[in-house]
Amino acid sequence: MNLKHSGDFFKVDGKEENKRRLLSSIIYHELNGTLLNEKIIQKYFPEVNVTVISQILSKNLKESAIRLDSFNFSNILLHIVIMVDRTNNNKLGTSKIKKADLPVVQGIVLDLKTKLNYRLTDYDIDQLTKMLELLEDKHEVKIPDNLQINQLFKQIVDFVRRTYDLNLDEELFKKRFLPHLLRLIDRFKNNNPIHNPLAENIKNSSPTIYECATLIAYAIKDYLGISVSEEEIAFIALHVGNIVAEQIRDENKVICQLFMSDYHDNAKATMNLLDRRFGNDIVILNTISDESDILLETELIIVVNSKEIINERNFVQVSGFLLPNDINKIQKAVKQIKDDNLSQELKKGLAKFTSEKNFVRDVHNRSAREVIHYISEKFIAEKIVGNNFEDKIIEREKLSSTAFGSVAIPHTIDYNAKISQWFIYLNPKGIYWSGQTVYLIIVLASSSKDEKKFRKVFDELSEVIINDNKVSKLTSCHNYQEFVKEIIKIE
Repeated sequence: MNLKHSGDFFKVDGKEENKRRLLSSIIYHELNGTLLNEKIIQKYFPEVNVTVISQILSKNLKESAIRLDSFNFSNILLHIVIMVDRTNNNKLGTSKIKKADLPVVQGIVLDLKTKLNYRLTDYDIDQLTKMLELLEDKHEVKIPDNLQINQLFKQIVDFVRRTYDLNLDEELFKKRFLPHLLRLIDRFKNNNPIHNPLAENIKNSSPTIYECATLIAYAIKDYLGISVSEEEIAFIALHVGNIVAEQIRDENKVICQLFMSDYHDNAKATMNLLDRRFGNDIVILNTISDESDILLETELIIVVNSKEIINERNFVQVSGFLLPNDINKIQKAVKQIKDDNLSQELKKGLAKFTSEKNFVRDVHNRSAREVIHYISEKFIAEKIVGNNFEDKIIEREKLSSTAFGSVAIPHTIDYNAKISQWFIYLNPKGIYWSGQTVYLIIVLASSSKDEKKFRKVFDELSEVIINDNKVSKLTSCHNYQEFVKEIIKIE
């Protein structure tokens, strides 16, 4: 498309389909993470009766037994409103209405004509048909006995397990993800990009899950040659989110023992109460009534109906009824232990993977490429990485920016470093990084010897970088010692 200037006016020249895509993209960009809804669409198109179009869409979907979630409903509604606006304002429609292949589309087209006198072009009808075919959910999406798709799924599972030490090989995930994968491929083939206004929110709030989704996007690109957009990656993150979050949660559960006398199975009842209330945060190994039975790996002893004091161990005293005050005590104890564990893991990671010579605080204006080049050259000179490290960093950035909020964590997909090292770069002026301004950059060079540690490191850093207040304090540090001291403080 071309932007032409004539007097006081600008005009966009190009294909009609590209103009519509541009219009849709501008709207989603301006939403900046806000959910799209009927009211917002009406604001953008005051001359179009959005309310009635929404009613027409809802009625025809219901009659065809098609269920769409609110996000996809709003997405389809926006596309129909754009079609109506562009077609009727530019008088592109014809008096003769093409018969649609899908009954739901035929119903929408006829209702638009009879109720609002809006006409759609043949191209509009074909596009609407393709969109609804891709989004239609009959709860039984037929997965073709396609060797290529099944091999791709196996490759994704193997790649994520090998690279990120997570297991996606679960039947429920496969059942839900494969239909999405097929739709993703169809969208790519039909050049029909999907918008996800929550992409940035998903990325910044859950960096670990988003990184796992990016690995899946890399596997898809490697296997099928399909470029997966950041908005598609965010949708993948929604699919993998529950399973990944559950595995990470299990790894971080606080190991507990119950200290109480077992009278009429009251210990079992108390364990059930605790499991219902704290099942996502703790695992109770057993019930004991003697300090000599406390295990070395136990992180918290929950003392029930007793004033017993457990020396040199974390413990909390509660009643067997688990009253609100008791719940509050356990919550505080569990949080403190998790914070202490995170602080210790960060401390170990910093001791192993960082050094004062790989810390820089810069106050000059730099570009992202300049910073990547500078750090890559430093790592190459120290014989930490090979000569293609910078290219590998850029390859990963092209998949999806490694900027999460005001922090960037550039890294390669593979673990080809000779030794694992982090480079810490601070710049209080900020570095423009793929549409965001970042102030802290931590470049990760990872060796295959530490591949299982990489995801743990990424998890730990993620806990820090989603806290803007913490990042602000880290950016204010003037030297390596200050930085280390500040980052291991858990707030």
